[in-house]
Amino acid sequence: ENIVGGVAGKIRSAVDAFKKIICKGCLEGIVQNFVDVLVDIPRLLRNSQQAIGDVQRKLAEFSEVPFTGRVQSVLQRAKSLADAVQADFLDVLKDINDVITIDLPYTADVIKDTFEFVSNLIDRLFKSPLQSISEISKAQKKIKGAVAIILSTKEKLKGILKLGDSKAPLWLNFQKEWKPLWKDAVSVFDEAKAFLADRLAKAKTLATNIFDRESQELFVAQTVEKVFADVFHPLEALGNLTAPFLNAYNLVVDAIVSVKDAYTQFKDFIADGKSLLLGVFGPKFDAKFLKTRR
Repeated sequence: ENIVGGVAGKIRSAVDAFKKIICKGCLEGIVQNFVDVLVDIPRLLRNSQQAIGDVQRKLAEFSEVPFTGRVQSVLQRAKSLADAVQADFLDVLKDINDVITIDLPYTADVIKDTFEFVSNLIDRLFKSPLQSISEISKAQKKIKGAVAIILSTKEKLKGILKLGDSKAPLWLNFQKEWKPLWKDAVSVFDEAKAFLADRLAKAKTLATNIFDRESQELFVAQTVEKVFADVFHPLEALGNLTAPFLNAYNLVVDAIVSVKDAYTQFKDFIADGKSLLLGVFGPKFDAKFLKTRR
């Protein structure tokens, strides 16, 4: 009983470790988070594009104000970049979505169902050790196939994303275009802010009523200053687009590595347990041993 109990305990601990990885909040939760981040990217892009368009329309009302044209130029570059990123993202969205929402959930379900079967077999080890360990070994091979699919998922994602590769998709590798755009936006904004601050100071001093030129200029300067500040919201959103995705992707990869490690431990425990049980309960074993030894 001590021998069987030791084998059963090790296999059960490996099963429990595996279940913790696969369970809700682990692999399933991590994959769901990845999917949520993935499907949210088009919404973020639309919001960024809409915000850029809103600022462009507001600035168009004040085209005579200095620096407005330069700000519009920066915004147009940002819009073109957002459009290109969106088109590039949509090209790979289906491929990523299929890998994540079809392959991983299916294999996770296979593993969970098989482990339920294995858990029942562990309880039967004491009654029929050789038959039960043989059935557990067969179940392990089924899990091996599911784990292989999970590992191939990681390779498929790497192939789609080409992370770290010069051929990485634009939507994951547009920082080299975005950084100079952001730098130009800051430069134009700083110059415009200094200019507007000077105009605001003079207008406040000279303004006497809402109808004189200085008062109207004050209103325009204040409005444009606010609109200029709004330029940064869509640009910042665009620059931060990929960070949540990459974080979610890294979590998925780490979880897949954990699945591989847990499977290796599970497989080794079964192999050791099978060898030990065959040595003790092999062909020369007396079937009445468990009863007569007492």
